[in-house]
Amino acid sequence: MSEEVLTKEEISHLKSLIKSEEAEAIAEARKLLDDRNTNADDLKKLFSKAAIYKLLSTWDSEIWDDVCELLSNKEMLDTLREQIAKRSNSSSQNPAAQQEQTNNLINLAQNCGPTALRLLGELCLRDRWVSVLSDSDSHIALAQGLVIRTNNDPDDYGVGLFELKKLGEKPAQELLEAQGALMFDCLSELSDPLAEILSTHKYGLHFSIPSMPSLGDGLVKLSDQSAESFSRHQGKLELQSLKELSDKGAEHLSKHPNLVINERGDQQEIADLIISKRGPITKEIVARFLEDDQSVRLDGYSTINEDAVDALSNYQGHINLDGLKEISDESLQKLSSHKSWLSLRGLTELSDAQAESLSRYGQDVSHLCILTLIGLKNLSDTAAQFLAKAKGRVDVVEELEEKINQYRES
Repeated sequence: MSEEVLTKEEISHLKSLIKSEEAEAIAEARKLLDDRNTNADDLKKLFSKAAIYKLLSTWDSEIWDDVCELLSNKEMLDTLREQIAKRSNSSSQNPAAQQEQTNNLINLAQNCGPTALRLLGELCLRDRWVSVLSDSDSHIALAQGLVIRTNNDPDDYGVGLFELKKLGEKPAQELLEAQGALMFDCLSELSDPLAEILSTHKYGLHFSIPSMPSLGDGLVKLSDQSAESFSRHQGKLELQSLKELSDKGAEHLSKHPNLVINERGDQQEIADLIISKRGPITKEIVARFLEDDQSVRLDGYSTINEDAVDALSNYQGHINLDGLKEISDESLQKLSSHKSWLSLRGLTELSDAQAESLSRYGQDVSHLCILTLIGLKNLSDTAAQFLAKAKGRVDVVEELEEKINQYRES
C-alpha cells in the first residue's frame, strides 16, 4: 500500500487528539494513521520533539506503546529515541523526584509491549527499575534492549539487574549476548535450568548482597545441580550472599577457577568448606593464572606445591595466597624474593625460620612492596626482630605491629 497524504481536516483532528495526551485519543490517532498508511512528512508535522516528550511524560504505558509503534519503523525513529533517552534519564538530584521516576519506569516495565520496552531498555541508563524479566515477548525485548545498550557503551562493564527478583529462561538467553558481567542483587531463586543457562555466559556473574534489608537476602541457597553448572563457568563468579551449600555443592564450586565467596567476611564457613574440597595449587593452575591473571584466582587453596611456587617466581604482579593455612619453609623462602604485593592473610602462625626468610622481603626494590600477614595470631620475639628488617611494608594486626616496631631501626 502506498503512503497517503492527510487532508487539512484530518491533520487538525489528529493534532487535537495528540494534544489531549489521553490514552484513548492517542489510540484513535494511531488507528487513523495506520489505516491511512501516513507518510513521514505528515508524521513529522504531527509529532514534534516537544509533542513526543509531552506524550512520554504522561508515563502511561498505553500511550508509550502507541507512540513507539507509530514512530519506531518510520523516519521518526531517531527523534523518538532522542526523546525516550531524554525522558528516561532525568538529571534531577531530588530524591523524591528520582524515586517517582523509578516508579514510573517500573510501571512501564510491567505493562508496556515489546517495541517500547526494547527501546527503553536500550536508552534508559538507570539500573534499578527492572524487577521482573519473564518469558513474555515484552520482557524478552526488554532484555534485548539492555544488551544492546551495554554493547554500544564501551565504558559500561556489564548489565546491572540490581532490582531483578525473577528471571525467565528466555530473557536469560538474551542476556548472554552482553559483552560484560551480569550483576544481580535481589535474585533470590535460581532454578537448575536457569543456572545452566547463566553458566554459559562468557563474562562475570555477580550475585551480591542487596543494598537494603527490605530488598531481601539475595541468592542464599544453591542446589547441587546448579553448583555443578557453575563449576563449568569460565568468567568471574561472585556468590556473596550464599549461606547454604551442601558438601557436594562445595565440591562442585571448588572446581571454579575464579570464585569470590567471602570478601565481606560473613561466609567464612562456606569458603572454608569449598577450600577444603580443593587440592593444592599446582604448576598447571599457576600456568593458567599467568596466562590470564584476571580469570584465575590463587586465594582459594589451602596448600601449594613446590613446583607451583617455582612457576610464580618471575611473576611481577600481586600474588594473593590468602587461602593458605600452612606453607613450607622452602616455599616461603622463594616467595620472600617477590617484588610486589604478597598476601598471606590465611597464615595464623609463622616460625622463626620463616620470619627470617621474610626479613629479605622488599630488598633491592625501589617501589613499595606490601606483605600482608594480617591473620597471624602471635609472633615470637625472634620472629618479630626478623620481620622488622623487611624493607617492604608488613601488615599485621595492631598488637603485633607494635611488637615488630620495637625492633625497627630508629
